Amino acid sequence: MFAIGVPGAAIGICRFLADATNPDPAQKDLKHGRLRRNLIDFFLGVLFPIMLQGLKFLAEFSRYHIRGVNGCVGTIYNAWPSLPLYVLWTTILCLVAAVYSCTSLRGNRLIA
Repeated sequence: MFAIGVPGAAIGICRFLADATNPDPAQKDLKHGRLRRNLIDFFLGVLFPIMLQGLKFLAEFSRYHIRGVNGCVGTIYNAWPSLPLYVLWTTILCLVAAVYSCTSLRGNRLIA
């Protein structure tokens, strides 16, 4: 789950930076905003990796494979259903982190 954990952590960091650099923070409804932020963090940190682990279970043909230099590595089918089930999520999470980082840059007035 390293391939999902690193982009997920990047999303958390970029979300925090986007909130911290917001030039017009809304002071109203702080309790519900905090609850919403905590629910999103819980989903990205706990529920989403559990869901992706189940999808990886559908895409793998054996539990692990032993390679000479790398050692024990996970395996997935070399077929198109494994692409949307497991492989594509890393790219999607990196794009979400990039959007949050661009939002934090816009808050700093570095980009228009």
